[in-house]
Amino acid sequence: MRKIVLLPVLLVAVSCNWGGGQSFTAEIVTEDLPAAVLGQQYDFQLEGTVSPFLRAEWRLKDGSLPVGMRLTSDGRLTGTPTETGDFSFTVQLVAQGATFCRTAEREFTLAVNAQLEITTSTLPAAYDGQTGYSAVVAASGGTGSYTWSVVSGSLPPNLVLDSSTGQISGDIASDASANSPYNFTVEVTDGQQSVQAHLSIEVWQKLRVATTALPEGEVSVAYSATQLIATGGKPPYTWSDVNDVLQTYGLSLDSDTGEITGTPTGATPSGGVTVTIEVRDANNETAQKNFTLVIHPELQITTNTLPDAYDGEKGYSVSLAASGGTGSYTWSIVSGSLPPNLYFDSTGLISGDIWSGASANSPYSFTVEVTDGYMTVRKSLTLRVSVFHWAVELTWARTMDDRDTHPGESCDVFVDADGVPHAVWQVNAGGAHYIVYAENAGLANAMVHSITDGTVDCRSPRVVVAGGVINIFYVQDGSMGKDLIRVSGQPGVWDGPETVASSVEQYDVAVDADGTLHVAYVTEGMSVLYYTSNDGAGWTASEEVAWADSTTCVAIDAVSASDVAIAWSFTDGLDEKTVCYLKTQTGWDEVSVADTAGEVDVAFLNGKPYIAWLESGDVYYAWIENNTLSGKTNISEDGGVSGGVAVAADAAVWVGWISGGRVYYRRIYGEDKIDSEPHELTSSYASHIMPFDVTTLAISIRAGRTAFGFVESNDRVYCVYSTTMGWGYPRVVANTTGTAVYAKGVVDASGQVHVVFTDNSSGQWDINYTVWDGSNWSAPVVLDNSSQDCTYPLIAYHNDSNAVYVIWLELTGSPTPDTVTVQWCKREGNGPWTSPEDAFQVEMPGGFDTCFGSSCLVRGDKIWLFWCSVGASGRWEVFSATLDTNTDTWSSPRSVASIANRDCHYVDAALSADGNIHIVFDAFGEISSNPTDGVIYYCYYDGVGWSTPSEISDNPGDTKAAHPVIAIDDSGNRFVFWGFKDGKAPWNSKGNKLQARILWSDGSMSQVFTLEERGTTIHLLDAVYDGKEVLVAFETAAFGTSHSEKDIMVRRASSINGSVVWSEPEYITQLPYGAYNPSFIYNESHDYLYLVWNDKRFGDYDIFFSRARLK
Repeated sequence: MRKIVLLPVLLVAVSCNWGGGQSFTAEIVTEDLPAAVLGQQYDFQLEGTVSPFLRAEWRLKDGSLPVGMRLTSDGRLTGTPTETGDFSFTVQLVAQGATFCRTAEREFTLAVNAQLEITTSTLPAAYDGQTGYSAVVAASGGTGSYTWSVVSGSLPPNLVLDSSTGQISGDIASDASANSPYNFTVEVTDGQQSVQAHLSIEVWQKLRVATTALPEGEVSVAYSATQLIATGGKPPYTWSDVNDVLQTYGLSLDSDTGEITGTPTGATPSGGVTVTIEVRDANNETAQKNFTLVIHPELQITTNTLPDAYDGEKGYSVSLAASGGTGSYTWSIVSGSLPPNLYFDSTGLISGDIWSGASANSPYSFTVEVTDGYMTVRKSLTLRVSVFHWAVELTWARTMDDRDTHPGESCDVFVDADGVPHAVWQVNAGGAHYIVYAENAGLANAMVHSITDGTVDCRSPRVVVAGGVINIFYVQDGSMGKDLIRVSGQPGVWDGPETVASSVEQYDVAVDADGTLHVAYVTEGMSVLYYTSNDGAGWTASEEVAWADSTTCVAIDAVSASDVAIAWSFTDGLDEKTVCYLKTQTGWDEVSVADTAGEVDVAFLNGKPYIAWLESGDVYYAWIENNTLSGKTNISEDGGVSGGVAVAADAAVWVGWISGGRVYYRRIYGEDKIDSEPHELTSSYASHIMPFDVTTLAISIRAGRTAFGFVESNDRVYCVYSTTMGWGYPRVVANTTGTAVYAKGVVDASGQVHVVFTDNSSGQWDINYTVWDGSNWSAPVVLDNSSQDCTYPLIAYHNDSNAVYVIWLELTGSPTPDTVTVQWCKREGNGPWTSPEDAFQVEMPGGFDTCFGSSCLVRGDKIWLFWCSVGASGRWEVFSATLDTNTDTWSSPRSVASIANRDCHYVDAALSADGNIHIVFDAFGEISSNPTDGVIYYCYYDGVGWSTPSEISDNPGDTKAAHPVIAIDDSGNRFVFWGFKDGKAPWNSKGNKLQARILWSDGSMSQVFTLEERGTTIHLLDAVYDGKEVLVAFETAAFGTSHSEKDIMVRRASSINGSVVWSEPEYITQLPYGAYNPSFIYNESHDYLYLVWNDKRFGDYDIFFSRARLK
């Protein structure tokens, strides 16, 4: 600002001498002039004195006034200056008389100042809690000496205005923004002028970045668009990444919007990186915040293959793996399916027990998906299920050093009656060979034991188990050549060695059902074939069977002391021969097999010897019946078989061979039943052991378990073991002199199996009972003491009282009684049977066959009996009565189900885990030998009453659905099976079907499945749930076969996530025998599932059984 200075003036007194008047004077009194203001009216009266009587007049003598101003004659300095500055001029006061005048002069300086004004129009904004706020209110013009004040309004709290400097300063209160803006009026004065200005201070909330965190990202996944947020300050905001970190990872920050976008191109280090974000507001205030940016590596599924599984494998478990991403994964299967009974959870774990029939539909291809919340990826995987466990290397199990320096050679395997695999092989110790034995061969817990120490050369080991005793045979160098040695006992407690024969070149050993050992051997030099046996009392004298020039191969199998077959291939002169010798009471019958001398093996199936042999690069099989070779068939079909022919039999004949270094096998179920094509055993294990180049092969099967032992060209010994549940060879329960039929059984708490059946050996039908103690069946005893025919027995076991109850029908008329009596008896523990008692009578006009479909079960303290008979309606209805096990009293029969205008015929019952009773029954338009329009119904009892029967077979009227059975799994799903026939043709005509339907626990029903279609009856069934799957057994025959040639077959079902998976059929019996009326025997605490039926293989019907290991 310009400073205006009032300059001093010089006072001058001037005399004039006109015409005298020397005493008159003039004097200027004003000493200083007030400053003028540019553009403002100025008016100032100069003051002076003159003598009386003189006239005064003011004049501007010299100098100049500011433009716009003038001096009047009466001494007024007036006007509006239009320019600023200091203007000096001389004023003259003239006192004039008539003839004279007097004058006075004075020099003045007039300062013209600019107008006073406040030049500050705005003040900087402030922020809550701001310290050291400072702003100056400025003015211009005036004198330059200002005094400031607030004349109205108020400053923000804690701010003050300095009156001399115009500075506003102080610390902003922390909550000052609450009353913003602060409007006030300031005034400035310079002593001459005062001006005011209206001002305002805005106080904003403190500027800050309000975003708390940056979302995590993932490489190659579009980053979740993130809008940064600021609060406080004065919008708009400008954003920046202080250190340009975002762009390093493929992200960008919009400076105007604060949005972070992009697709990450790289992953941050573990724990992330620091990103400093700055925001600037319209007041140019800034705020910063540090964030952690985490960019995960790209999500990938790292699991490429899955471990192979095998039928019946327990505890299969594999966790799928992924890398990258957040590390928090959620898995699912989006297409395809796992093998039945395996489950897939969201953690990526595949687990469960492999269904015993899963290999039939292997491989299982499916697509998995994993997501981490940012990215989702998929991968297709395959899980292969084999009939067998993968190969276990037995040589590895001994010692790692011996594995390479002592190669394994010449192995043998044997599966014992409990399904446990055993193996032996010879080890080359660098000249001498020693014998090694493995228990649990083929399993991960195989234990290996040395049988000989290598001081004497020992070769060609064999192993069999008889009566729980392990028998190991081998050929050992002796004083007179090679001796055949036996060692027996258990690991660590061996008896022997015992010399069985001397001068032995080749041999084979077998064990029959009675535990008798059978040995066929060929001597050194002249090949003489001998046979000897040992039933526990010692070895019999060796019998000479035949002789030849040289031997290629010898094999033996036996099912009893009299059923022995020896297969022998040899060279005699220029002739090569393969023959089979069958033991007779007087010697051996020879059956010619082939004009070749290759590898050969033999095994019995259904009492017939089956032979497999190598001929011209292929494997052939045939069976012998009536000393005649029949059914010669090429089963390898490739012409490249190198050897290793091996045969074993239980419920089927397994023939194995080696071709191209790989093991193949084929199963023969009977004379006209054979696998459609060879199976490659080794292909299932390529992911475990490579390469397979097999040189030696052995097979054993028993108790439904199969083991393959083989040696590779790298001198490693392996065992492949089938752990699937399989059915054992059919064995006799009761071979009576009459006809034995309608067997039923139970298993008690100790594992004893109790079986009842009907037999007519006495000339009438009696109820017979036998018990299995785990090794043998007791001699049957008759339970009824009636002079009438008794038939259709049922049996129940009451666990709390450890009592077995048997219920049957006593027939009171002939041949078709109108009235039958229900009788019963019981046995507690191993005590005696009570005498038969009458329960009640049932009216059955026209015949009692409907009671063939009766059923019973145990519920609490009562045994529930169900049957069909004539009710009050005059039609056949489903009835029930209960036996109280506490009082041994029967309730009165009562009708529980009936169908209008239909006759109920056959009923089956099952108990679910919730205690409800479920029954299924058929109902026909009429009861006759060839009933019409059969329909299947279902209802249940919930402890209060019976539901209304509902039709479940969905078959049209001109068809027959009959003989239903029911089984219920742990989830409450009810599996119902029945026989079905189109049209009105007899049951034994072509076109019979096995059908099934599942009543799901949620109340819905599956479709009706047709499981089998055969040429004769499929309507005598039984079903059971074994704790893992539902099994149905049925009698049937192939198209074109006679009614007497029925087989017993089994199919299995598993409910998997609301759907059902069916196994392929399993043969329990084979042609040409007739097998009927299958019935399961099961106890959830027992190790085996039993199946009994009546079988004609010995002429009249006898009771047979087979069993399958469950645990």
